[in-house]
Amino acid sequence: MNRNFDAPMLSLDGKPYTDGATLKTVVFSAIQAQVPHDEKMTVDQKMKLYVLAGKVAKGGVVEVTAEDLSLMKERVGLVYPPLTMGEAFRLLEQDHVAPAQSDATEASN
Repeated sequence: MNRNFDAPMLSLDGKPYTDGATLKTVVFSAIQAQVPHDEKMTVDQKMKLYVLAGKVAKGGVVEVTAEDLSLMKERVGLVYPPLTMGEAFRLLEQDHVAPAQSDATEASN
């Protein structure tokens, strides 16, 4: 599954966040945030977060697994208020489809 981590976060009126936040900034900060149950995390769970942070930090379109999506949603849900969480979930649930080659060529002309 491909997700576009450069996708802008949009408010309920469809306008980009004033701080220019992207899915990457929201998910990355949620992954690296310290939440109350983290002290009970195993080393394996911490490594999964580390590997996931490496994927997200690249930005752009990234191949993720169902497990990655679940982990990202869990973290975002723990860290952010409902409006930010909902928008991040909306973007995480959208599979990125690359534009057709002819569309990309026409756009550059």
